[in-house]
Amino acid sequence: MNLWNRLSFLVLALAWLTAAPAWGVDPIRVGVSIALSGRYAPMGGMYADGLRLWAKKQNAKGGILERPVDLVIHDDCGDPENAVKMYRDMLSSGRFDFVFGPYSSVVSKAVVPVLEEYRYPTLLPMASSESVWDAGPRYVFGVTTPERRWTKAVFTLLAGCNIDRMVLLVDKPLLELGTPRDARKWADRFGLKILLMESLSLKDLKDQLQRARDSGAQALLTWGYFDDAVAARKALVEIGWTPRVFFSQVAPALEEYHKVLGDLANYSVACGVWEPEIGHSYPGGMVFWSRFVANTSVIPRTMQHWAMPPA
Repeated sequence: MNLWNRLSFLVLALAWLTAAPAWGVDPIRVGVSIALSGRYAPMGGMYADGLRLWAKKQNAKGGILERPVDLVIHDDCGDPENAVKMYRDMLSSGRFDFVFGPYSSVVSKAVVPVLEEYRYPTLLPMASSESVWDAGPRYVFGVTTPERRWTKAVFTLLAGCNIDRMVLLVDKPLLELGTPRDARKWADRFGLKILLMESLSLKDLKDQLQRARDSGAQALLTWGYFDDAVAARKALVEIGWTPRVFFSQVAPALEEYHKVLGDLANYSVACGVWEPEIGHSYPGGMVFWSRFVANTSVIPRTMQHWAMPPA
């Protein structure tokens, strides 16, 4: 099926979403590879839950074009090579009508060439690193806030709090993607100094944080994932350093972060991708929120602690 036919089919499918007729014979099979285990699992699991909720809701309304939705989720363990194999298997089998992109920018970028090869128009809803699109792919589309806006938002916060010296520790695969995008450009515009910017190493984390503290940094910014943020927060206590701002890209937005760290989670800042207060502004936003909570017993919100310790 060529690009035009797939897009036409998608438009028709969306136009029929409110219909609720009897099932046809064959389901519309939708495949996705998500990290249900491994280091991306905390966020990957919520992504999977959201897709399951969508499929359940859609089937309750009669499916798509009188056909039930058959959602098939594979666990790629957060490994790009696993994901590439899974997408190639799905697309070459001829059994999948559509696929969604995986969790994380690192895994998403790895599967883009496969999606391009098979010419599958695909949403990459969990990829914010803009280098995913640097090669100009024609068949993949993003829906997440691009990372340069995350960078700008964090640096705006720092400048507003009269903080001008920071250290950035970045997950190695993300650093190789060029994350955080435009960090030095935004730092220059806000009059901020990036004293250190290097790959985050869990093995050498205490040494890295001691160097960050000794550099005179007022803020510690980590671009990484759940385990990175938890380890950094614990290591800060061990070396006796309380930066005025501790930022982690994802982890503080998760309820699990607060369960694991308790009071140590305080004074953490994150960029959240879902807030109930904002959800009120979008049609269906709060309906999704209530159904997600009812189905998963997880509250999809950012539990941020914006207050900062004394200078």
